Amino acid sequence: MTDLPRELRIRDIVLDLITDGDEVACWSGELPRDEHSMVSVVVEPAASPSREARETAEGVIGGFDELVEVATAYLVEELPGAGRQLTDADRGRLSEPPSPFGMPEATVWDDGTWLLRFAEADLDLAGDLGLAVRFVGTAPVAVDDLSDAEEDDPGSGSE
Repeated sequence: MTDLPRELRIRDIVLDLITDGDEVACWSGELPRDEHSMVSVVVEPAASPSREARETAEGVIGGFDELVEVATAYLVEELPGAGRQLTDADRGRLSEPPSPFGMPEATVWDDGTWLLRFAEADLDLAGDLGLAVRFVGTAPVAVDDLSDAEEDDPGSGSE
């Protein structure tokens, strides 16, 4: 196994190494916000994070509140379309405050791609793992329904 740093310090946030193996390295840390919020950096196979991963994580941490707002607005706009069958209750939750999305967790991969998962999504269409928004840079590009993630890869998403 490669000697991995036990922690990453990015924008005054400490991400602790939470895996111990050759397949995946994952560092994770909580952000100082009123609401539980996490950022994780994942590298497969296990190695130190790339420059792209560190730069992306720095941008995500630095703009976290704004990115949560962007992701929330994107979900409100995108969920009613694209053939998704929303219940009347879900439509109501999306159209009126407060936001049905909580506990945001960002996951950054070694190639610099990332997503923002809302671990809590008070919608019938959201599974136990919530909903996620994939980003390219700071622009949201897709909604991920995580209902299949448990079957496919229990370690996927944010730790």
